[in-house]
Amino acid sequence: MLCLLLNFVTPHQRHTGEDKGVLAKRKLTMQQAKAQNPIRWGSQEVRNCEPVGPTTLNPVKEQEKMRLQAA
Repeated sequence: MLCLLLNFVTPHQRHTGEDKGVLAKRKLTMQQAKAQNPIRWGSQEVRNCEPVGPTTLNPVKEQEKMRLQAA
């Protein structure tokens, strides 16, 4: 599940900012592959390669968050 949240980059790449370069290169590679062999891709779009915003590895559940705020 963590892979999906980070768009298939490592937590280290995300933390150091390397994810932007990795994702840009990945998007370009997939776009080139689709242009070279459109039959293989069909109508499928290339994977989302946008860097994600802030993420939390262990998010507090909404009920727990409300309980902590009330205390």
